[in-house]
Order: sequence, then structure tokens, then C-alpha cells
Amino acid sequence: MFEQATQLLKDIVGKYPWVSEVAAILPLSALIDFIDVPQKLHIHQLMSAVPLWSWPVTPSGSQLLLLEEAPKQRECVLDRFGRSISLHGLDGRYGDDYLVANPETVRLVLDSLPVTDIPNNHDNMKESNLRLQNLEVNSKERGVPAQDGPSRSRSWTLSSWLSRTSSASISYQVTSFLGWIAFLGCLIAAIFFRLHIATAFFALMPTTGLAVTLMYPGSPRRLLNSHKPSEYNRMVVVAEHMNATDWVVFYGESTLVNSLLNTPLEPAGRQGASTKNKKLPLLRTILRVFVLGQWGLAIAAAATKDWNAFFISFWIIFCNVTHAYVIPPRHQAGAWASAKRGADLLLKRYAMTVSSRRALLSTLLALNPDSFGETAAQTEVTVKKGAENTSTQSPFPDGTTKFLDPILKPGRARSAWEQATLEALREITPQLFQSPHEEWNVRYREQYEGQFYWKRFIAEGISLAASIREQGGLDKSGRKVGFGPRAEP
Repeated sequence: MFEQATQLLKDIVGKYPWVSEVAAILPLSALIDFIDVPQKLHIHQLMSAVPLWSWPVTPSGSQLLLLEEAPKQRECVLDRFGRSISLHGLDGRYGDDYLVANPETVRLVLDSLPVTDIPNNHDNMKESNLRLQNLEVNSKERGVPAQDGPSRSRSWTLSSWLSRTSSASISYQVTSFLGWIAFLGCLIAAIFFRLHIATAFFALMPTTGLAVTLMYPGSPRRLLNSHKPSEYNRMVVVAEHMNATDWVVFYGESTLVNSLLNTPLEPAGRQGASTKNKKLPLLRTILRVFVLGQWGLAIAAAATKDWNAFFISFWIIFCNVTHAYVIPPRHQAGAWASAKRGADLLLKRYAMTVSSRRALLSTLLALNPDSFGETAAQTEVTVKKGAENTSTQSPFPDGTTKFLDPILKPGRARSAWEQATLEALREITPQLFQSPHEEWNVRYREQYEGQFYWKRFIAEGISLAASIREQGGLDKSGRKVGFGPRAEP
């Protein structure tokens, strides 16, 4: 029976010449064009969530895996400088301008979050020739502590057990299990049909994955110093460059915001330690042999133009489809962000559009918790009446507007704008959606092309910041964590 089945496959290839021609193309095309090794390695380092059966390696991917310095670096591969587009972070408290330490991880986590749109219904949006700016606000809180007692024992289901013992998502664990079944099925079928090249290729999959795991020990990364809670909120503004039109705000407990943006992610436990230098040359040699073996077998399958090529191509495509659509990197990063053994964060994402850069800056000033005192009642800043103030010093407390310096340089015009913004904030903060009083309007009489052209953007920014606080449940006008009402989770 085995001989008959094997002969039937050979007859199909011989009967239809196009089948053999396709077999000559598929393995090399699939191996070279469709595998994203860098993102796969990044997720492996972030949370150890790449199955051993899913390690076909491209020529370009092998260059990354076999770099001598790569296993010695503690950052995830795409978070290293130059591996992905850098992000600038502007600290709302001290004004520091720094490169975000984990740019690709931050992007993946944000992509995994559902977006709540906040409409901007201000009259400024009805005008033409606007320099629109896209603003995202991401609030961070610590994850909800696990419950103890009888209620916890009643909830001990398979899903809850998996979530407590791994940082990976349930979908990943199910996919990994089903993938092993598919892998064993393909391996048995290849042996059954005496497809020796395909059998050898399947044997190389888990061994290559094991070699990668030994060179790059995978364990869930954690936020450095996140175990030290802070009583203060912090806002950090993130963008690719200072002339960008897409801006992202991170708002939440100071320790959490700084740990995600300003410090590298720390490998958890002893498994996070780098492989000993004495073992690296041997592991690199073994991995190189396995990768060369994959390429050699793929070339051999293409040359023979038989069913070996189809089996190998099927498995490469299966791995690609699985990682692109079933367990994509963004979903895995999102699972890491919320997992108890990962970042353990509760994240919410809001998106809006503002009419101009000055409206954007007004929104940031009104949203920044360091623009105020620890509570609204403690915010006492002397307002210099009149627009005739010519000082270049910021009227806000402790120079908390320094984070705007890379975007808008200090000067008399900026000081006047900050003065007007502060007066408007003090006036309308109790009723966040009303317009400033008549005296304010007269003092900063609107002149679109004149000195106070920015007046019309101040109210827009303040009202939009109020909408963000209302819908996002952010602490209202206070630096302390927990000050002001929060939205129900």
C-alpha cells in the first residue's frame, strides 16, 4: 500500500508538467520572500512566544541571528538603536528630550490596543488650510491584583491557569499546541511517502528553534523598577521627530511611564542572563549548520521537482500565515503588556485630531499634570495681568513647560502665549467646556495675523484636554495618583 501511494504521487508529477515546474519555484520563493525573522526574534526575546516548530530561516534573517554581538545585548533585537525607527520622548516634568528605549515594543503594544475616537467639534476645525495634527493619548495603570480566597478557586479554569503561568496569550498557546499536531502529521506523512528531503527539513525545524533558544534565552521581560510605586502622575510626549504630525502621549503613574519609555526592558529571572561567552561560538556554529541545512534541503527539493518541494513549501507558508494572521506580533506584545508575568499594565488608547500645532501645544499644556499643583486647590500661581508682560520666563510652576522647548523655542511670544493659556486654564477649569471671561478676550483681542493669533487655539486645546480627562478617566488637574474621579474600568 505504501508503494502504491508513493507511486501515485510520482505519477501526478509526471502526468502534469506544470506541477513539477511549480515545485521548482515554491521552496526558494517561500523561504526567501515571506519570513520576517527580526520580528519573530523580537517576540521571542520579549516573551518567549515563538514555537520551536516555527523556525524556517531566510538568508537575511540568518545574518541577524548569527551576529557575534547580538546574543550579548540585553535589549530586544528591534529595540536596539538603528534596528527600527527611533522615537523621541519629551518628559512633561523635567523637560528631558531622550530617545525611547523600547521603540518597537511600544509600537507593537500600541497597535494591539483598541482605539476610542474623541471628536473635536471646535469651530477651528471648520476652517480651511489647516495644519492638522493627530494626537493619541494612552493612559497607564497597574493591572488588577489577582483575587484570593474561594472566588479564586472557583475561577480555576484552563484559561485562568494558562494566564497565570505564562505571559503569552491563550490564542498563542492553542496555536502552538495545534501547530505541533500539524507538524507531527506532516512529518509522519513525509516518512510514509518516503520523501527523504522533506523529512530532513521537518527534523531541522525544532532543532533550529532549540539552537535559537539556547543562543537567545527567552523569558518574559519586565518593566525595570515597576515594583516601586510612585504617588505622582507623569506625562511623556512621543513622536518620531519634532516636525511630525503624529503625536502620542503617555499618561499615568510616573514609575510605569518611565519604565516603559526610558529604561530597557529587564529579562525576568535567571533565564534572562546572557548565554555564557564560552558556549556562544559552539552554539553559533551549530545554528549556522542548521540554517545551511535548511537552505540546502530547499534547493535540493527545488531541483528534484517532486513532492518534497510541496511539503517544504507548505510548512514554510503555514509558519508565515500563522505568525502574520493567527498570532501576529502586535497581539503577542499586547498580551505581554497585560500579563502578570509581563508588564502587568492596564492600557487605554484614545485618538483625536487638532486643528494646528498651537492647538496641539495648548492641549498638551492643559493635559500635563505637572502644569498644576498636587491638587487643584494647591495650584496657586500668580497671574501677571495684562498682555504687556515681556518676560521670557514661563509663568507655569518650576519650569514645567520645558518639554515644549524642542517644539517651540522660548521667547517673549511664547511667554505671552503661556500666560494667556494659564489665565484661561485658571478661569475655565471649574467649568471645563465654557469660554474664558470677557476680560480675557479683550486682553488678547483676536488678530489672526497679529501678535495674538494663537488666542483661538487656546480654548480648543483646553476643551479637548477636558474631553480626554472625562472619557479617559484621568486624574483631573492633579499630580498625585488617585486625585480626582476616575472612570469605571
